Formats: sequence, C-alpha cells, structure tokens
Amino acid sequence: MKVAVGTVQFGADYGAFNATGQVGVADVAAILDLATAAGIDLLDCARAYGTAEDVLGASNRIDRFRVVTKCPSLSGAADPVAALRAAFHASCTALGVTRVEGYLLHNIADLAGPYGPALWHTLEGFREQGLVERIGVSAYNIAEAKAVAETYPITLVQLPANVLIPWYKTDRLPENIEVHVRSAFLQGFLLCTPETLAPRFAPWRQTLVCFREQAAAQGLSPVSAALAPLLHSDAIDRVVVGVDSASHLEEIIRSVRDADGKTPVLGPFPKVTDELIDPRKWFQ
Repeated sequence: MKVAVGTVQFGADYGAFNATGQVGVADVAAILDLATAAGIDLLDCARAYGTAEDVLGASNRIDRFRVVTKCPSLSGAADPVAALRAAFHASCTALGVTRVEGYLLHNIADLAGPYGPALWHTLEGFREQGLVERIGVSAYNIAEAKAVAETYPITLVQLPANVLIPWYKTDRLPENIEVHVRSAFLQGFLLCTPETLAPRFAPWRQTLVCFREQAAAQGLSPVSAALAPLLHSDAIDRVVVGVDSASHLEEIIRSVRDADGKTPVLGPFPKVTDELIDPRKWFQ
C-alpha cells in the first residue's frame, strides 16, 4: 500500500487539530496490527518525535515494517558529525533494529552549512555499511528538495503535499529519488468542519468550505478527496499519514479503497496563503 503510518503522535502530543493527545501504548499496538493486516509496510519516525522510537521498539512489532527515521537538527552541535553518528545509533537502539530503510536529516539547513559535505559523507558511510537503504532530507517545499538534489545525490526526500499545494501536478524530482509526502490533511485542517474552526483559522473558512463542497460533488468524503490525488500521482511514492487510533486508521484504509480508481478534479481554492499552508506560521 502506498500509505505509510506517521508515528509522531506515538511519542508526543502533536498537531494543531489533534484533540486526543499522545497515543497510548495499547493503541499503538492495535494500530500496528491493523496496519500489518492492511498491507501497510512502512513507518515514518524521527528522533525528535518524543518517545516514538522507544514506543515502536517496545511494541514487539517493529520487525513487520520498514522504518524511515530522522536525525534531529544539528545546528547547535559542537561536533555535528559526531552528533549525527550518535543520533543514528541512538535511533537504531531505541527502535531495536540494526538497519533502517531510510535516514533523513530533519533540518535541511544542516547540509547547507560548512559541515554539509562531512555530514553527507557520514550518511554515505551508513549506507555503504548496510545500515540504511536510502538517505536524504526532510524539506518544506519542492524547491528546497530540488536545490539539495543538485548538490548531493540524495535518494529519499520527505516534503509536504496536499490539495492546497499540488506541486505534484506540474513538478517532480528525479526518478532515482524516492518521494514521501506528509501533511496530506494539513495537520487535520482539511478534515475539520468549517463551523468548528478555531478563530485563528477563520480567514480560511471559505477555503475549507470550497474543498468540502468539491469533494461532496464528486461523491467523496474529505479523507478520500484529500488522499486520492496524492495516491494517484506518479510523482509521489509514499503518503505518510499520522494516526491517533485504530479507528482512525480504519477510516483512512477505507478511504484509500474508496479512492481507488478515482482521480477527483479539485481546486482552485480561495485564499490559499503561506500563512495557511505552512504550519510553522500558524502561531506566529
């Protein structure tokens, strides 16, 4: 299945629209069991996701999945290369694995600094030792990802994509780079009802109304309408979705199946601004 399970909520209370908080240990087990039954074989994690790596490692289910995880920002490290090595091995220890499918620098700016070449050489060393299959970066947009790809031969990138930022319709990365996208639901914004939006999101209420009306007109739930364009895009290899319960994952799995063979025509949408599509700006 093209969907991967995002695990940030396994280790932290994350997301502006997350009403349930951090996922309990028993619920994590149920989510992983359901994911296995549905044919989901990839988990997305990060050292910065609180206790998520430890929770996964203690689940006794990690061997069912391939795992992508990420190194925390190295900007404050006295020795960034040593910090990268320590972070990688700490992740493997917490997860209870000897290798991972993918390893990303969470802070893309780390490669742009003076230690960039040494950091990349270290990542390549992990790959040459058979400790990781693909290496790359987590980016905030397609332009960032392309800029890094011009300098370093990355083979994996994660970046946002959703119906409000449909770069995948007109742009793509080189074919040797596996592309994982996050923010399919814009941290839950696209799944809210317009009436329940917090006041800070009031300027984009009409954006949400328009999306829901277009989805309904094509016989799709908001979840299916948000996922379908990403699942059917050949510019995207994996769609990472965060889940907070087994029932939430069940809904996503149903929506994936409902979206099969359907490519909705969505957009344009009114009032799509950087202040909406970049969650870093929501609370500024």
